[in-house]
Amino acid sequence: TPPLPPKQPTVSDTCEDIDNTSERNKCFHDLALDLEDISLCDKIKNFSNLKDECYFDVAIKKNDISLCDKLPETKETAGKIRSECYAAFSNYTNQSESNESSNDAKCDEIADQSARDNCYLDTAIIKKDPDICESIVGGNTKEQCYIKVAQAREDPEICERASESGGGRTQCYLILSKKLQNMELCEKIQDQDAKYICFFEIARIKKDPSICNKTGHMEDTCLESLGAK
Repeated sequence: TPPLPPKQPTVSDTCEDIDNTSERNKCFHDLALDLEDISLCDKIKNFSNLKDECYFDVAIKKNDISLCDKLPETKETAGKIRSECYAAFSNYTNQSESNESSNDAKCDEIADQSARDNCYLDTAIIKKDPDICESIVGGNTKEQCYIKVAQAREDPEICERASESGGGRTQCYLILSKKLQNMELCEKIQDQDAKYICFFEIARIKKDPSICNKTGHMEDTCLESLGAK
């Protein structure tokens, strides 16, 4: 049996041969950017923030918004997060002459439904535009989209676009009533127990025992919490 040919060295072997972890990780980051190859970012070890920076930088250089979904949703490290990546595309495309190349249009290019929905969600929040939420397929994500945009704009009217049956509208009014300290929003809540909770929270925020008479079976607890009983 003839001997196997020697393994051909790959471009990434240059980085693999570096002993210092920090320098090796930087090598993979720079190589991934040069080759526009996001798989090289996966080779970055121990420095999760640099790995996230790598995903971000390659996504921007390739002009591929779908790569943003490789990033974490929340900031657990010093690295980039998903919404910052979508925002970068939004900032870039908002400078273009055509509205058709806006960031929400870029979301259409993402094949995976969950990732596409996340793109619409973050873009809607960035732009404070509830109309973008309409493009979301996943019901729960769409509900959260309306709620978060309503919060961002401090606009209770957006809550009406959330589902009553799914509880999104109730959650939206509960959040905004507390944020705006607006009792009138409690009146819009259909679920009776949720309405009592809404008034209870407003009473506590305003430190006003007179509101407790709107909390139904929670009235005694409401008064006690305010030291009025």
